Amino acid sequence: MKRSSIVLASAVPALLFGAACSSPRETHPPLSPTVAQELLRYNTRAANHLKYIKSQDKSCVYQVTLPDQSGNPSSIQVNHIAFCSGRNDLKQFDARVEYEWNKNENKWEISYFGG
Repeated sequence: MKRSSIVLASAVPALLFGAACSSPRETHPPLSPTVAQELLRYNTRAANHLKYIKSQDKSCVYQVTLPDQSGNPSSIQVNHIAFCSGRNDLKQFDARVEYEWNKNENKWEISYFGG
């Protein structure tokens, strides 16, 4: 048997053992659109901002379109969530929100809201 084959043959069990004994990667549930909307509804800053922009234009609502979460991100930023008359490009009503997974509480939270 060649020396390189022996080295390779002895490395394979070590790699398999290391993979089996390593701690699993932390995972958490993806942020659902329903949870994202509920968090906005109960966030004081977001609620006050929505109340203000609705006083200017009654058609205003928050609409959160979440990005792909296949990489299991622990924070998600969504820009331009205020839609008024079907548009989200009105600077005076613009808002963004950042969601973050709180691993101590095992839940999604709003870490930033800016109007």
